[in-house]
Amino acid sequence: MGELEQLARQRIRKWRDQNKVSQERLGQVTGTHQTTVGKWEKGDLSIDIDTLDRWARFFGRTLFDLVAHQDSAGEPSEVVAAFNALPTDDLRASFLNVMKEAAPDRRTGATKRPKRGARHE
Repeated sequence: MGELEQLARQRIRKWRDQNKVSQERLGQVTGTHQTTVGKWEKGDLSIDIDTLDRWARFFGRTLFDLVAHQDSAGEPSEVVAAFNALPTDDLRASFLNVMKEAAPDRRTGATKRPKRGARHE
């Protein structure tokens, strides 16, 4: 395992702990399965750069922040704080749907657009 990959694993775990985000929750909001998060953190699995980017962005960070030699101290990301503040699972599910729609398509890089006639509330 390379030094940068190990540093990225440590940062994701640290950011999850700081923001009180479980592996399951990180997987949910970024379209990744909980076991993928866990296996990657243990070093049992490699993942693509797009997934790392989604994870970093969820925490209000960048890929550079993920592997920088100095970890800038930070408050919980606004996205994490907003998600954690939602009072019901229904609202969290709606939040997840919006996040998934805003995420770029892995193959094309384009963001998903609502179907014609679809409404967002």
